[in-house]
Amino acid sequence: MISLGLGGTDILGSQARAAGDLRLDYRSGLSLLPFFENYFKIKPWAGVETTTRQSVWGGGGILLEIPLGPHWVLTPNIGGGAYSRGNGKNLGSVFEVRSMFEGGYVFDNGTRLVASFGHTSNGGFGRHNPGTESAMISIQMPISSLVGRLAP
Repeated sequence: MISLGLGGTDILGSQARAAGDLRLDYRSGLSLLPFFENYFKIKPWAGVETTTRQSVWGGGGILLEIPLGPHWVLTPNIGGGAYSRGNGKNLGSVFEVRSMFEGGYVFDNGTRLVASFGHTSNGGFGRHNPGTESAMISIQMPISSLVGRLAP
């Protein structure tokens, strides 16, 4: 699955540091614990995020996909990666952890419309650890449906 999101970061901090936020994630179809698939799926993901203040974060982690009936899904996730400040907020370290809670609607074709709230911080790896919060709306599409649309 490919996820493309748009929102804002540092939304709970000083408005002087708030910025637009763009995220692109790849979410694997591989379930790491296939014997639990009837209840939930644990999957790897990787992504990159950039802001209107030229901050960039790139990394990967795991997500927990919890279906709530045929059309709703909750997806908490966590991952670590590298952060470059640009003109954005000083998060205190190159290594930053992103944790996020997502909830979304699943269309019949597998595409999802998702709202998310997340927190990024260095988890105490740096002496300075202010963290930042983000909120986003994402469209998540199965790669198979994207390939079908691109084929002649």
